[in-house]
Amino acid sequence: MIVGRDEMGEFAEQMATQAVEWQKSEHNSGAIVFGLKGDLGSGKTTFTQRFCGYFDIKEEVTSPTFVIQKAYHVGQPVDLGAGKIKDFGGISKIYHIDAYRLEIPQELEVLGFKRILEDKDAIIVIEWPEKVADLLPSDTKYIDFTFIDENTRAVEYNWANA
Repeated sequence: MIVGRDEMGEFAEQMATQAVEWQKSEHNSGAIVFGLKGDLGSGKTTFTQRFCGYFDIKEEVTSPTFVIQKAYHVGQPVDLGAGKIKDFGGISKIYHIDAYRLEIPQELEVLGFKRILEDKDAIIVIEWPEKVADLLPSDTKYIDFTFIDENTRAVEYNWANA
């Protein structure tokens, strides 16, 4: 269970840290894809906002419901002091996609989705991934969000395919 925005932020930071580790691995052959499942209001966009915050993105992160896709440029490595650097592992862009309004998966191809999937320096966070499941790689990292009450969300993920 995740209670409140602070815990959601901690969870999003854990996932971002894991994404950086995947990026640094030799197994990364394309963009890292996170598929966020859950009903409206279950926490998908809040997660994405906090996830993007980890990567020092300066722009306001909002749901791309009507534009379908937004791209954000990752910030520069951050000096944490005492000789420590927060390094983003070469990740340079995060694409936030909301597939809720798509009628057919191929609508995503018009936005250059295949090219984005091939970008080893990108992360794709896609809300409503079930709408475009046929286009997603087999190693997509799915996170399921469930609304419990105004401040509480249940979050489940299993990345045996990671």
